Amino acid sequence: MTTAQGRESPNIPTALLLWHVPHVMFLAELDYQAHPRRRTLLKWEEVLFATADFMASFAHQESEGGRYVLGPPVMTANERNDSATTSNPAFELSYWRFGLRVALQWRERLGLDRDPRWEAVLADLAPLPVQDGLYVLYEGVEDMWTVHNTNHPDPIAPYGMLPGDGVDVEIMRATAAQVYKTWPVENLYSWDFPLLAMNAARLGDAERAVDFLLHERFGFTETGLPASGKSGVPSPYFPGAGGLLYAVAMMCAGWGDGPTGETPGFPDDGRWTVRWEGLAPAL
Repeated sequence: MTTAQGRESPNIPTALLLWHVPHVMFLAELDYQAHPRRRTLLKWEEVLFATADFMASFAHQESEGGRYVLGPPVMTANERNDSATTSNPAFELSYWRFGLRVALQWRERLGLDRDPRWEAVLADLAPLPVQDGLYVLYEGVEDMWTVHNTNHPDPIAPYGMLPGDGVDVEIMRATAAQVYKTWPVENLYSWDFPLLAMNAARLGDAERAVDFLLHERFGFTETGLPASGKSGVPSPYFPGAGGLLYAVAMMCAGWGDGPTGETPGFPDDGRWTVRWEGLAPAL
């Protein structure tokens, strides 16, 4: 969300969002999985390592020898929080873990020593926040399932688009069930549905994954542009298109630690014949 001149748009949340920061690790790792050679490593090295330096410096230690925390201030991807008092959002903590883990792997691939600062932050980063056996938007959030269950369903994001760094799968399974039970569907839109589909696929619920992608609120215009699906949100809303493409590719080709075999994200009940080619497994 920038102007044509590259300046921040006049919107406070955009300056405090964190979840976009590790995108470079995500994209770089996808590139490396497709092209596992030194040239790929060198192409991304500078920006990836600079991003890891920022991520390690942004996390701060609560006390001598204590855990590293994110924020405040921080605006969650959900954008429904008081940024001045928020710390340790679940999605961002998992993405921070993923990013630093990948950065350390890249140093090893390049024959470099592991960075001790990145390693220390990764080892002692705060755990994903849990309340009553469920992942929540951020640490200490009150009224999670009656007030903060709106807009993007961040608590399931660490095990959907992301591969689950720091995630307990059974806690995530219970969290997904709570999202299905309490999240008003009228507050879901655009890329929320691919995100929910990817989470359902990873949890082994292929039928629900397909249902999310076919949901009536997840639509496209007659010209093929992604509609936002929510009043007040401008269209075309391209995260919906990117989300759909990544989710379908993942459901066809699988994902890193997922089940073996073709089309693991589609129901294996004889009702689906899925044809695909040239896709690589998701992270």
